[in-house]
Amino acid sequence: MDPQVIEAATRLFAAMGYDATSLEQVADASGRTAEDLRREFGGKQELYLAVMERGFQAEQAAFAACLEQVSCDTQEGCVRGIHHLIDGYLDFAAEHPEVLALWLHRWLSDATDLTELERRYAEPLYSAALGILGPAQERGFICADADLEYTWHTLMWMVHGFGQGGVPREHGNRSGFADPRSAQRFRLHLHRTIHRGLGLPGDYP
Repeated sequence: MDPQVIEAATRLFAAMGYDATSLEQVADASGRTAEDLRREFGGKQELYLAVMERGFQAEQAAFAACLEQVSCDTQEGCVRGIHHLIDGYLDFAAEHPEVLALWLHRWLSDATDLTELERRYAEPLYSAALGILGPAQERGFICADADLEYTWHTLMWMVHGFGQGGVPREHGNRSGFADPRSAQRFRLHLHRTIHRGLGLPGDYP
């Protein structure tokens, strides 16, 4: 697949969403013709799926790298591992704002005719996270009444909201990951929120 086409499609789908982006717009942005893209990809839907697949592969690779460094054999290791996962996802989100934008459009009912995206791309990451949190809760390292699924969703909602919406500032500006001070404040707030939500011992930091 032509990386120039994938890059152009990613920018447009992330900016306008799948429904509002035409194959002709992607062709113009990549210096190709719509017929070229049909021959290579099959159509807009197939191109969109290629974009989502690339985003998923990047996210999965980053998450797998974090999981390799997580061990919940002890209470201390569990706490350290959970915060390592939080930092890993934050770092990925800051480095790949286009992936957050693609999913935000999806949450706003974009590409509703493509019904398999969550099962294919979101559920594997949720399952991997719960595969870490579940056993830790069973060992008593996480509060017994903590809702693990909703805690992980809370993390996702907060990161996506901050990454795409930022924080209102004067003159209509909004600060997000591009503002180091706001990003650091958000990182600390997210760590504390998840730490307390899971009933982890002590305070963070």
